[in-house]
Parts: sequence; C-alpha cells; structure tokens
Amino acid sequence: MKLNKNVLGPLLVLTAGLLWSTNAPFVRWLTLDGFSVVAIRSLIAGLVLLPFFRPQKLRFNRDLVCFLACFVLVTLGIALAIKTTGAPIAVGMQYTSGLWLFLVSRPKKKDLALSRIWPLILLSAGVVVSMCSRADNVTMLGNLIALSTGFTFAAMTHFAKKVGNENPVGLSAIANLTTGIAAAVIAVAVNPAVPKAVLSLGGREWAVLLFLGIFQIGVAYACYYSGLRYTKPTTATMLAPLEMILAPLWTAIFLHQYPDSIGLIGFVLVIAGVIGEAVRSMRQEAVHDRKS
Repeated sequence: MKLNKNVLGPLLVLTAGLLWSTNAPFVRWLTLDGFSVVAIRSLIAGLVLLPFFRPQKLRFNRDLVCFLACFVLVTLGIALAIKTTGAPIAVGMQYTSGLWLFLVSRPKKKDLALSRIWPLILLSAGVVVSMCSRADNVTMLGNLIALSTGFTFAAMTHFAKKVGNENPVGLSAIANLTTGIAAAVIAVAVNPAVPKAVLSLGGREWAVLLFLGIFQIGVAYACYYSGLRYTKPTTATMLAPLEMILAPLWTAIFLHQYPDSIGLIGFVLVIAGVIGEAVRSMRQEAVHDRKS
C-alpha cells in the first residue's frame, strides 16, 4: 500500500523522534564515559551516512566551521548531561533554544505581545524550576551542561541555515565524523586507559553502540530529512517534542530512574512552552499563506 505524502512525511518525522528518544536509556546504561560513547556512536553514524555526502553541494566556509563546532558541543553536551543529571532535564533543555534565539534577536516592541512571548515565559519558568530539582540522579553540573545545550543548539540552528540545505544528510555525516574524532581525542586526553576499556567491551555493549550509531543517529536523521521533503518545518516542530516525552519514559521503564515532583513540573513547563511556540509558528505560517 502506497502512503499519501501527507501521511508519509509526519510518519517519517515521528519515526526519527522515536529513534532519537532511545538515546537517554542506552547512554545511561553503558559503562563507558560520555566522551567515549559519543566518539564511537558518532563515528559509526558518520560512516553510515557518508555515502550520501556530496562535496560539490557543500559550501566550505567560516559558517560551516561554526556549524560543526556547535554540532560537536551539542552532541557532547547532551551525552554528558544524560550521564550526569535526570533524563527530563538532559533531553528537555536543548528544546529551550527558541528562547535563546528570541533573546539574541533584539526583539522589537511588537514582538513582546503576550500572544508571542507566553510560550517563552513557560520555557523560562521550566528552566528555573528544573534547576531546583533534588532527585537522586540530578546534579547541578549536569543541569548546567544540559542548559548549555539550549545555547549551542540555538547557535547550531543559526549556522545551519547559512550553510545551506542542499545536502543535509551528507552534512550530518561530516558533522558526526567531526564529532567522533573530537570526542575520541578528548576521551583519550582525559583518560589514557580509554582504548583498553573500549577493547574490553562485551557483545551487548557493542550491540548497543552499533544501534546508537546506525539507528538512533544514522537512520533517524535519514528519516527526519526525508520527512521534511513532505512536511512543513512547523509541522515537524510540532512532532519534535515526542523525543522529549519518550526519553524520560524509557529511562523510567528500563532503568527505574524517576524525576522528583519539582523536576516533573519543570519538564511539563518546558514541553508546554515548546508546543506553544510550535502552535504559534504554525498559525503565523497559515496567516502568511492566506496573504500570499
């Protein structure tokens, strides 16, 4: 049965969100340090996506360097946050990027209407409340690392628009290979015994790392970018919070790690803010379409 494009697009984006959500439980389960996990997973993902790389469609300039640097920081930040704080905070903070993009855009008076800023108010409240969580698996260092991913994700989004969208899957391949090499260098510099630890990994751990590289990153990005061909960006944004919702759920089910009431409230506020911002963007796009 051939799927309608209006169904296929959102379905592919949802599949990407589902695969991305498996990051939290698997990364927390692995005994390797965060840098080593990122290095192996990213190198695998980069090699899987490399056949889609088209050098002639990529502009090699300062914006590309900035994009790659931000991609490395985001990927490392999320993995380290998952290792050092609660999953809702680790995953949720990257979605506060809309708040930071708004703040650095020098908003005009008309942009400060309540209808425009209430999602951002919810995001801000969610950040503050989440930072006050006192769950056993939450640390202030982990919270700060998670918070930094919101900044770096916003910067990555900014530079991604400048780099171009002619070969997004190929760009993801280069970004993951760059991240893998950078993470490997850091991992060995921090702990010279890392190569020995990697060689001593068991079959189950390698199976998890292969899953993370091939499916959680490689197939997920292929699904996401393919889905964007048939889905408006605002619709994709509406579906993105699926990762936020499922990641803590998998962690609770399989690792029995739960947020406290404060962390849960902060998590809900962030979700509400993200969805509110997506709904606002969708309405704005609908108005623009009617005018044109």
